[in-house]
Amino acid sequence: MWWNTIIFDLDGTLLNSLNDIANSANYTMRKLGFPERSLKEIKAGVGNGVAHLIECCLPEEQKKDKETAEKAVEEFRRHYVLHSTDETAPYDGIEGLLDNLAQKGLKTAVVSNKPDEAAQKVVRSYFGDKITYISGEREGVRRKPAPDLIYEAMEFLGSSAGDSVYVGDSEVDVLTARNAGLPVILVSWGYRSKEMLETLHADHMVDEPGELEQLLLGESNG
Repeated sequence: MWWNTIIFDLDGTLLNSLNDIANSANYTMRKLGFPERSLKEIKAGVGNGVAHLIECCLPEEQKKDKETAEKAVEEFRRHYVLHSTDETAPYDGIEGLLDNLAQKGLKTAVVSNKPDEAAQKVVRSYFGDKITYISGEREGVRRKPAPDLIYEAMEFLGSSAGDSVYVGDSEVDVLTARNAGLPVILVSWGYRSKEMLETLHADHMVDEPGELEQLLLGESNG
């Protein structure tokens, strides 16, 4: 196998952003007069877009109230774009990994269900120009696990499914890769347990960024 294009998920894969996401989610709940949620509850809701996260956080009797849900999504987005870098940080080893991928001439992208404005902000804040293409959730384009954002990234980079791989940390990422016809590598340091990830039957699973780098650049990819 050989890949010249590495497409990454963002939250739980490149960045540990859980505290900032949780802070904005609980700010939203407080603003609307609802109970806050635990970090564990919020972690379980991350990965499938803001609307899904908010639905997970809302009280049971409010989950089907469209007006409340829309107001909550709006509050979350407004707060989060202002506070998306308060406590967020790259996982140890990720910056070195991205440097080495760039040195080898590999093309890189981030495809995330994070709101696009926030995705652009945090990737550029933490990684500068180490990532060539960034796309988050935005109106008019289906979010993951639909393959649309992956297709956009490959078209922009001049890549194909045959020379690309997707790297993520959740069931959403496995479905996204399968829908786009890409192999998928799961990382176990993100927002899902390793036991859960093992049930997803990814093409590869790695436990640390150094292992991911070896897979992407080592003999197994040569």
